[in-house]
Amino acid sequence: MRTTPKSDGELRKAVAASRPLAPGWYDVEIFEAVDTLSKRDKPTIALRETVFDGKGGEREQPDWLSDSAFAPAAAKLRAICEAVGALAQYEAGEVSADQFVGRRVRVLLEIERKRGYPDRNRVVSYSAADTRVVNLRSSG
Repeated sequence: MRTTPKSDGELRKAVAASRPLAPGWYDVEIFEAVDTLSKRDKPTIALRETVFDGKGGEREQPDWLSDSAFAPAAAKLRAICEAVGALAQYEAGEVSADQFVGRRVRVLLEIERKRGYPDRNRVVSYSAADTRVVNLRSSG
């Protein structure tokens, strides 16, 4: 058998990345967005995002956006459009994948549990990237 040698550190990092992140808000950068069709032939935007865990680590997270009658999916689509500044296009009834690529936003992750499959993260919502300004000068 041929092997691919990995250091102990590389293996620890790979094992940690295979476990889902704790539920909560995380910074992400969308590095790929593709207009495609779902398994049911509905227009969908497939996203691939880099999630930054706040501890110097990062991992890839897929997500899918669709114009669904299912309220949580519809709310997620509106939230990401607002987060990337495409709310006017959303309200006009037309968004495209190119509006998302390269954008930094925040995602709300939860842990999805399915019988027979390992636990994994799932994107629940989006918000604008943290743009708060911290005043380092005290008043007075």
